[in-house]
Amino acid sequence: MAAKVHWREDRGAWYITIHRDGRKKWRKYGPSKADRTRAQRDARAWNRALERGQLGLDREQKTKPVPFDAFAWEWYRTKVELPRARALEGHLRASTAKLREIMIRLHLVPALGQADVRALDVSAVADFWTALLEKKHPAGNRPLRRRTLDIAVTTLRLILADAVARGLLAMNPVDAWRAVQPKGLDGKSIEVAPEKVLDATEREALLDSVRLHHPHYYGFMAFLALTGVRIGEAIALTWECVDLETATARVYRTKTGGQRTDLELSERLQQVLREHRAQRLRAAMRQGRPSADPLVGLVFTAPRGGEVNAENFRRLVWSPAVKAAFGKGRHLTPHVLRHTWCSLHLAAGTPIHWIREQGGWASAKMLLDTYGHLIKDKRRGYADRIDQVADPDGPMVNRSS
Repeated sequence: MAAKVHWREDRGAWYITIHRDGRKKWRKYGPSKADRTRAQRDARAWNRALERGQLGLDREQKTKPVPFDAFAWEWYRTKVELPRARALEGHLRASTAKLREIMIRLHLVPALGQADVRALDVSAVADFWTALLEKKHPAGNRPLRRRTLDIAVTTLRLILADAVARGLLAMNPVDAWRAVQPKGLDGKSIEVAPEKVLDATEREALLDSVRLHHPHYYGFMAFLALTGVRIGEAIALTWECVDLETATARVYRTKTGGQRTDLELSERLQQVLREHRAQRLRAAMRQGRPSADPLVGLVFTAPRGGEVNAENFRRLVWSPAVKAAFGKGRHLTPHVLRHTWCSLHLAAGTPIHWIREQGGWASAKMLLDTYGHLIKDKRRGYADRIDQVADPDGPMVNRSS
């Protein structure tokens, strides 16, 4: 009774064969060394599960436990690696896929290991969160960054969402755990600090700084500022997903496993993208590529071509632009443009549901819990409004008269 990795010459791929009780089960991987490594890793996980009697063949799965480690790696293979290998619509970027793999390998599997997926509940998620808070970074013996904590919990949520879809769980315990948190996941308020939000004048000063000192990245910065998308979502945007005739751009959310959102583009942003496209075409002609099509591939690229590197952008473009616009005392991250986009729309009276949908927040409650305190509204003068009803066939009617 064991799981073994072997090469199938007739099919040109690595396979895992599981023998148990006179029966066999096969699982195909692929032809590369990486496929072999993944198969060996999964085989070890299956063998540990088989030794403990925690994993049987398909017809036994209905009654026997499902170990988390094997389930998590299977999820990664089918929901992350395969869509990327086949370039399916909405697949994760390489950097995001790598983050999912790191979270599983360094945090999820060590913490949950052989735990039965069917038995995971809110208390298990709470214990996992506590373990993350107590864990130290191996490089500097310091606590894990908040971003790492969030990505780890989000990865667990996506894995358990697959377990719900397969009927292994009745509900996602991560969602249930989050629902009972009165504040931020670490006990702190989730409200965005006012100093992390720009006003309209400051936003324009920052954009002008980029236009002056880093014109190649002006379109990229304008897209971040005028849509509120996360930096990874803007980096992954392709021309095939931009339609200037209908003023829409399709992005895939990095925090929700590639969920699709069709953004509404403002007139200003449409003009910025047209100019950006024209600049790309002129650059192609200067480089001796007059036949290059600016409407193919990534919308925003590095100066020498290829995908924008987020860390290089922060270090070489963002930080100098912030310093030029606001001086040395202001320390901001590109995410401030998302905060600013939302707060300016709230101040302008844009409907909450439009902001939630365009920004990709899970709920209107989450949006208001995070940004509601930034709305500068009057606290009096509304009591009489329900007594003044608009008559569809005539002028405003005051029902108190």
